[in-house]
Amino acid sequence: MNSDDLAPGLTLANCAAEPIHLPGSIQPNGALLAFSPQRLLMAWSANCADLVGARPALGAELAALNLPLAAVELIHEAGADLAAGETMPLACEVTIGGQQFDCIVHAYQGRIIAEF
Repeated sequence: MNSDDLAPGLTLANCAAEPIHLPGSIQPNGALLAFSPQRLLMAWSANCADLVGARPALGAELAALNLPLAAVELIHEAGADLAAGETMPLACEVTIGGQQFDCIVHAYQGRIIAEF
């Protein structure tokens, strides 16, 4: 892109300053779950209950969340690699409540993070 491609009044500098996402936020059409190495729920996004169809609880076991099998398998795989530190993102497509999601799972700083 060059400056000739921009609408009048826009510059590459103010485009670069525009946030692509808001830190600490989850898109409203997705959700985030964070697990301990033992696969116990440690944190979740505010819209998580809508995704999993149940109110999450601190320390809930992975099996209690009724997630699709493909997502559960990725969470276990990331957990198995957690001893090595951070893990590369793993991805699959899942269907929850009739909606299709990309599920991306990785481990970082002792947590397994699943994003839908």
